[in-house]
Amino acid sequence: ALENSPTSHIRAFLNKHGAENFEAFATDRKTSMKTYGLRGIPTTLIVGSDGKLYEKWEGDRDWSEENMAEEVFNAVTR
Repeated sequence: ALENSPTSHIRAFLNKHGAENFEAFATDRKTSMKTYGLRGIPTTLIVGSDGKLYEKWEGDRDWSEENMAEEVFNAVTR
């Protein structure tokens, strides 16, 4: 998350929305923009525990779409 909230707030949001298996982390905008080549937000990053960027989606994502779980699975199992 690119914000000033502590990770505990991000964790609470993930838990509330059924994403308990996602890791919560926060970083400042400048660091993330430089590290991952972000051009703007919203941007969704699928990042492994080793820091490897598996997928980057720019723009809004409709996480309620039926194929979203498959897209995330495909991103991390390549």
